Amino acid sequence: KEKTSLILSYALVLLILSVQPFLVNAIQGLLINDLVQLSSAVIKNIDSYLLLLLILLLLFRALTPFFFAIQSYLTRVIYLYIGEKYELLVIKKKGELDIAAFENPKKSDLINKVKENGIWRIQSFTERQFFILQNMIEVFIAAAVILFFQWWVFFIVFIGLIPKFLVEIKYGNQTWSIHGATAETRRKFWDLEGHFNSLSSLVELKLFQNSRYFIKIIQDLLVSFRLEEKKNDRKNLWLQFIVIFINQATIAIATIWFVLMVVWGKLEVGTLIFVLASMGDLTQSLSGFFRNVAFQYQDSLFVSDLFKLLNLKPEIIKPTKGIKLNTKKTPEII
Repeated sequence: KEKTSLILSYALVLLILSVQPFLVNAIQGLLINDLVQLSSAVIKNIDSYLLLLLILLLLFRALTPFFFAIQSYLTRVIYLYIGEKYELLVIKKKGELDIAAFENPKKSDLINKVKENGIWRIQSFTERQFFILQNMIEVFIAAAVILFFQWWVFFIVFIGLIPKFLVEIKYGNQTWSIHGATAETRRKFWDLEGHFNSLSSLVELKLFQNSRYFIKIIQDLLVSFRLEEKKNDRKNLWLQFIVIFINQATIAIATIWFVLMVVWGKLEVGTLIFVLASMGDLTQSLSGFFRNVAFQYQDSLFVSDLFKLLNLKPEIIKPTKGIKLNTKKTPEII
């Protein structure tokens, strides 16, 4: 319920930015069709229809940077708000936990995982929800355009992007699994790394002259938990090459088909430009939607850990009724 006006304003700006490219492409296509007809006419006069299209095209293009500036401002406001709420919630929870909770290895690993990912995960998770909404609007509009001209083109483009979605989901799941599996190693790394951030610890390192020893351990820990991530990234790169090839093949088939329609006289040149631009928007929006959903799944794992942290209880349960001491008698030491 907080910041409702801010969220609605941001959603409205994203809606306008989602619709704007299709309006510009449509007007541009109509303008080209009218110019082609005018070039073949005997008397070449700029009619009111052509002038109206030109004015609308310039107007929409001129307004777009203003909406991007508003989006950038609202994004910054949301980032600051989410960061503030996150910091206060985590600090409050740490203050509620007792020392025994911090000494518990599993709870300590959980606290470290949340700390290591910091504010950016929760900020990205929040912002990406709006991007997914924007992707859905763009996909709906682009799909309507493509389905109107040739229904099967939409389906082959859609099917060509499904492997990319599956690869992104798999990569996100493996990345977070590696992150969880190396939680203990990461905790040791951050504990040792903390010795170089505290003045008192730095003084001890200098006095005992064991900085190189600590650096060697930190280096070994860093290499150990980065090794699996590097292997996963290399594997993902090759899978990305395969799914990109599949996607580009479907786009090539669709493009050739629409060009042939122009050759056969079933489609005007301006309409071709509009359809190809819509197909590009469809591909980009679908790809963005699948990518954002995959990243959202990965970030949701962090959000799940964040809520696990916020739901932690102190290890030592305080009695509901305290022991009442007799002020007139010295307490017995058992």
